[in-house]
Amino acid sequence: MYTVLVVVNCHTHTPHPPRGNVLFRVLARVLPLSITFTEMSSEKRFVCSICGSAYSHSSGLSRHKSRDHTQSFGNIACSYTECCCRFSNIDQLIKHLQESHNHSIEVKTRKFDTMEDFMAWKSDIEKSSSSSYVLHSAPQKREDHSCYYYYCNRSGVYHLRGKGKRALKLQGSSNKVDGYCVAYIRACRYTSGAVTVEICDHHLHESQLAHIPLPESTRHMIAAKLQDGVEIQAILDSIRDGVEGAEIGRSELINRQDIHNIRHQYNIEGIQYHSNDHSSVQLWVDNLQSDSEDESVVLLFKEQGVEQSNDLNDFSVSDFALGIQTCFQKDMLFRFGKESICIDSTHGTNIYDFYLITVLVLDDYKEGIPVAWLILNREDAAVLNQFFSKLKVRCGDISTDVFMSDDADNFFNGWKGVFTVSNTRKLICSWHVDRSWRKGLHTHISVKSKQAEVYHHL
Repeated sequence: MYTVLVVVNCHTHTPHPPRGNVLFRVLARVLPLSITFTEMSSEKRFVCSICGSAYSHSSGLSRHKSRDHTQSFGNIACSYTECCCRFSNIDQLIKHLQESHNHSIEVKTRKFDTMEDFMAWKSDIEKSSSSSYVLHSAPQKREDHSCYYYYCNRSGVYHLRGKGKRALKLQGSSNKVDGYCVAYIRACRYTSGAVTVEICDHHLHESQLAHIPLPESTRHMIAAKLQDGVEIQAILDSIRDGVEGAEIGRSELINRQDIHNIRHQYNIEGIQYHSNDHSSVQLWVDNLQSDSEDESVVLLFKEQGVEQSNDLNDFSVSDFALGIQTCFQKDMLFRFGKESICIDSTHGTNIYDFYLITVLVLDDYKEGIPVAWLILNREDAAVLNQFFSKLKVRCGDISTDVFMSDDADNFFNGWKGVFTVSNTRKLICSWHVDRSWRKGLHTHISVKSKQAEVYHHL
């Protein structure tokens, strides 16, 4: 025997038998069912805090607030601090500013033959008024036309997403004014191609070029020049040489960071060949190896998740290694490698927590020059030995006078397993020596004053 609970909606007016009762009673005669009928309460639990109207569902209360109490529950607040009115749309805010705060706000209409004509006019309006109108959402399709709603890019409230650890920019934390601007453009594009436009160009904030994005036409122009190989400084000079008169727009204030952002956005001369990092690195390495006319800049490559090749040893399937040396680095190693070799390691700089090992030499001015890089997931002597072996095949045996690294032995053990070290002196980086001293002082001396005194005599 099975039990079925049937929930029946109960109304406040004259009750009537539930429509499904007959069906369930027929089923109970055929099947071994025990049916229990219960009534669902129609209590109106959602009450308006202003007028006391009650509703059974929260959606009913929301509709009531937006329809009857807009000035109390709307998301858009009046820009005047002493005014507590709120509104659900920009049209209501415009009417309120006109009637209550004596704003002279004019809404104009225009017509265009094509969408291209409208976009050209919009670009001219933005340039002349030092403003920017951005799409509010995707076009809303109707029976015979589509609606495009553009609003001022500074309209809205900034919501902090991070934890506040980074310092704020000089011009502010965001382009938003922490309020709502009434400037907007509404365009209706009909199936015939014609476009009707309604525009309100009244801004409730001052115009600041620092908060205006680069025009799309300028971005396309710079991207095309970068693609053609034009240097960044040449692009900046050509833009600034074209300034005529005293009128300066956002395009004339472009800087190097803007161009770098465009290069990254259009992936110009970038190395991200695929959205997946694993595939992108594989494609990049293949491209380097195929494009090299002489020696490839790739010393060794062990792909993660793949068995090691025949020319490698001591790598597991999960290991990753990528060794790089350019022709310039090879020449510097030949020239200065016999005097000194320095090796430094960093990790934790990306989400994969890989190690970056840098091999350096000192030039005539005692300035460090990187002569090889190795990116890998573990830095033991066996793996380093593989990297140094590839380095020896390309550059020959290097008998250096001084080998400097940190206080770990894996670097020197990997080096002496490949290169000649009979006349090599091993030195430890002074920073690592100082760190070891401080660590020992904290371990063996608990009194801060004695720690400082002992450290002073080291």
